[in-house]
Amino acid sequence: MDDISFADSCFSFGWEMDCGKSFFKRYSCESFDGALLHIHNESNITLLGSLLFSHWRYFNHWAYSGIEILKYKDWFITVLKHIKSSQSKS
Repeated sequence: MDDISFADSCFSFGWEMDCGKSFFKRYSCESFDGALLHIHNESNITLLGSLLFSHWRYFNHWAYSGIEILKYKDWFITVLKHIKSSQSKS
């Protein structure tokens, strides 16, 4: 979570830090937990990546509790796996 080069990589992919708003709007959800229910319905890698980038930014900048970060480990793994599978389909 502390590696700032992750942000550089996200920007290079064209992903945005929009606090998840684009994804939330598309699926009428209001949280990153709620977004997880819709991850498998989405194939737009930029939208998925921006969601991931935005959630990473929250942990990188505001959440300093290791316990809180570990709570979302599976969330990040799920999104990353779906990005990878969506990428191989395109």
